[in-house]
Amino acid sequence: WIPSQQKCIELIERYTDGDYSPDAHLLLSKDYLLQRKISQGKQTLSRTIDIAWYKERYDILSEAYRIQAEMAMEDGDLDGAVAPYKQAIAQSEDGEIRAKWQVDVASVYYRMGHYELAEQAFNKVDDYTPDILAEFESQLYRGARLVRLGRLDEAEEVFNELDDNSNFDEWKSYIASERLALERAKTGDLNDPTLIA
Repeated sequence: WIPSQQKCIELIERYTDGDYSPDAHLLLSKDYLLQRKISQGKQTLSRTIDIAWYKERYDILSEAYRIQAEMAMEDGDLDGAVAPYKQAIAQSEDGEIRAKWQVDVASVYYRMGHYELAEQAFNKVDDYTPDILAEFESQLYRGARLVRLGRLDEAEEVFNELDDNSNFDEWKSYIASERLALERAKTGDLNDPTLIA
């Protein structure tokens, strides 16, 4: 990480406004975080977000927000995990990007076990312009959330709709995985040989 850190610093100093500056900032923040230089990592992550907004590099922004959310979730800070995404959604004018970040907000709620908040957040995805992946993720997580809440018939309907939509054919394995969770919830037996097979 130290040689990587050095090269990122050189690139940033030499080409501050260059096309690869957001990439270098992001990699530098990861270098710091991996070395447990948390303060420097967070500071560089903040700079990464600034330069990525300036350069309209939404891929870098998404990764930076994901890292911030992971750190906040590790600390049990739900609000800290979703705040960067919510701010980005408010600032962005790109409907497709906003939909992607809305899925990320909902996913954070889901991962932290706040299923009602996750449902509300997933329902907002359609307020923007979701691409096919964001649409699929929001529906898949909706079904998974319903399983966790014991609303198994509703979850099955969601999975059936996903299965019937040919746009989602390449992600059938994810639907099958969630169907297994549904079947486990129905039987209540995690060691059921049929499910294991």
